[in-house]
Amino acid sequence: MIDIHSHMLPHFDDGARSWEESLTMADKAVNDGITAVVCTPHYTKGSYENSREAVEKAIIEFKKQLRQKGLLLQVFPGMEVHVYNGVVDDLKSRKLITLNNTQYVLLELSPHFLPPSLNDIIWELTTEGYIPIMAHPERYGFTLRQPAVLESWVDKGVLIQITAASLKGVFGREVKRFSLNLLKHRLVHLVATDSHGLGHRNPRLSYAYQMVCEELGEDWAKKIFWEVPAKIIQGESLVPWEYVPLLQKNRKTRLGKLRAFLNRVNPL
Repeated sequence: MIDIHSHMLPHFDDGARSWEESLTMADKAVNDGITAVVCTPHYTKGSYENSREAVEKAIIEFKKQLRQKGLLLQVFPGMEVHVYNGVVDDLKSRKLITLNNTQYVLLELSPHFLPPSLNDIIWELTTEGYIPIMAHPERYGFTLRQPAVLESWVDKGVLIQITAASLKGVFGREVKRFSLNLLKHRLVHLVATDSHGLGHRNPRLSYAYQMVCEELGEDWAKKIFWEVPAKIIQGESLVPWEYVPLLQKNRKTRLGKLRAFLNRVNPL
């Protein structure tokens, strides 16, 4: 499996706190069946303004330490970019790092509100040839309340990445139900660990892989745990698949309930 979202590099954000912890995380990832990881420290204005140079230097050091420990894990550079006005200019100037320096950029939003300029930023990104990947939207309050927002992103060319721990219920029952619903409606393109350490967001994907196998079959699991992330780190194009609108089932259910009510009130 390939993990395109991880905070495994130490000293950059709220992820790994030491090289020892990074190596322990890497060991657990390898034992779980993960063969490659994109290290994506936060880039957030005013708090985590990590530089390209520092991240690339850390990747070189990490590769060296992995070799010394005999851990067969490929690691690639990236960033999880908290959306802000000016993000496109900073990508074009190479201040920010896309996933393995490809056209794919991992984006994060505030969990509490939808930025009013987001649609404009998505349009700018795609116009400039970037492909946005939205990190863990199943955990945003506004997508839980307004799931059509998520569909509108996909219609604009955005890929959706959910967190493995969401499927396990780590973030609550509502998030778990929503995550499974997104999967069933073919609105998930990637599942990643978003690992921050060895606690509840740890570098494991196998349990989520098994859940997807049970829900959608092994072919679909291979697609979103292997094939799609492999194309992303190689900078290859992806052919989007059709999804089932989230409200389609609800509309049918509401229509069925309405018909049942009308039949009771005015039986034939």
